[in-house]
Amino acid sequence: MGEDLIRYENPAEGVARVVLARADKHNSLNPELIFAIDEAFKRALADDSVKVVILAADGRNFSSGHDIADTVEQSCTLGFPLDGLDPDRPLRVEVALRAPRDVRLHYRPVFVNRRPDTAVADRTSAGLLFDLADNPLHVSLSVQPPRAVAKAGCTVPLVIRVPLAGLALPPEGDELAGAVTVFYQAGDAEGRRSALARTRHEIRLPADRAAAVRELAVSTEVEIGAGDARVSVGVLDEVSGLAGYAAAQVTCAPTAPAR
Repeated sequence: MGEDLIRYENPAEGVARVVLARADKHNSLNPELIFAIDEAFKRALADDSVKVVILAADGRNFSSGHDIADTVEQSCTLGFPLDGLDPDRPLRVEVALRAPRDVRLHYRPVFVNRRPDTAVADRTSAGLLFDLADNPLHVSLSVQPPRAVAKAGCTVPLVIRVPLAGLALPPEGDELAGAVTVFYQAGDAEGRRSALARTRHEIRLPADRAAAVRELAVSTEVEIGAGDARVSVGVLDEVSGLAGYAAAQVTCAPTAPAR
């Protein structure tokens, strides 16, 4: 139980007292002491005669909190300018201590300075495999009934909607102006994927009528093969840098050719 760290006492009938006995360290909590306290309370719980448990401590301090000398893990953020470096190129990172210490360093050895559009494109592709929770732009995707184009596949009409209230549209004269880049891709359970497509859409609205326009709707289409597929879309607000994602399932049942 860690008798050197705590004492388990029965000062009266039906009473158990657990005493922290690490006064030289102000009863600070290291993993061993926490484990010992847990074991003491399990012992009291297993004793039907114990009705009251008192937690006490030796010394002047009940407890100074966690013993950071034993358990500290420090996280640091390092910043450096990326001007003049090619985007989307892997960069090697090395971190060293100026004076050797008894610590272990954990850091990511490779960093890629991804452009926002590259990051959104990658996450749109990832949306073919799993749902993406981040959608601050409240992007929605409507999949229209597929049109059979041949015995091998279908064309799927898509409508991608983005509420204008979530987009950054700074004023330019008498207008509100902004732009979004829309990404979309389809894939099936066999791993076949369409090419990742992207389209850019500029937004310009008269400032005095902007409140009447609720959303941006982008109509497009994607090709899929026969069977079940998933469509993933991503929208990048070029002004704010925010992005949103949506996905939908679709089934293609092409018409068999006449004999």
